[in-house]
Amino acid sequence: METVRCFISIELDPLTRNRISQLVDNLKFVKGIKWVSEENYHITLAFMGQLPVSQVPLVSKALDEISSCHSPFELKLQGSGFFPNENNPKVFWIGIQKSRELYSLKRDLDVSLKSRNIDFDAKPFSPHLTLGRIKAGADLSLLPSKIEFSASLTVKEIFFMKSQLFKNGPVYTQIYRTSLKGDI
Repeated sequence: METVRCFISIELDPLTRNRISQLVDNLKFVKGIKWVSEENYHITLAFMGQLPVSQVPLVSKALDEISSCHSPFELKLQGSGFFPNENNPKVFWIGIQKSRELYSLKRDLDVSLKSRNIDFDAKPFSPHLTLGRIKAGADLSLLPSKIEFSASLTVKEIFFMKSQLFKNGPVYTQIYRTSLKGDI
């Protein structure tokens, strides 16, 4: 069975993407972190892993259904942290301020995917934007434990992305996207 590695995301506008890239450029002196490339910044809504290609149209249909019920909304990026925690850091991220609209979108997405029997990573939703993955033995003593960063963006679309893994990092390509069209 042919599969495609994929996820559903919110992509960033060029200005926000550039601001985050400038922040990362100022942190690249810290060794032992594999920094995410600027073109790969995104907020994951659902990670499907290896999805059967036959289910791709079902995901696109789910996104169309969901987008018709949700209006564009503002998201605020702020703060930073580590997954799973500061004592065992594996991922360095920028946080997303709590947003009723974001959680509503995520809930509806999960319900729609489940109703179509589409498998996805159903762990608790912790919205964030990954900046870097921390390698074993990395010296994080020079990395500030909290980064003062703040930006806002308007979420107007949701994206269905293909993820291909290569030696020098993943490459993401758009499979489908849909605009949020609910009444404002």
